[in-house]
Amino acid sequence: MVHLETARQQGLDTVALTDQDGATTRCTLADGLRVELLAWRVAWWQEAPRMRYHVRSLGDGAEGWVWADFLKTPPSPAETE
Repeated sequence: MVHLETARQQGLDTVALTDQDGATTRCTLADGLRVELLAWRVAWWQEAPRMRYHVRSLGDGAEGWVWADFLKTPPSPAETE
């Protein structure tokens, strides 16, 4: 199991989780929440390949797809001490 954290982008405090095609927002998650990686796929955006991930919030179980740009690796335990 891989855990990632949502990352603040473009000055927003939340990250939108969308349907598989990225057309409809299902919900939003606050910046910094941990999510579980469920699946990934390459999607084309403006004629360039980009990664999208299907994630589930570890807090409330909300699921949706998000661009890789909105995810970051959480700090290691040694970094948080």
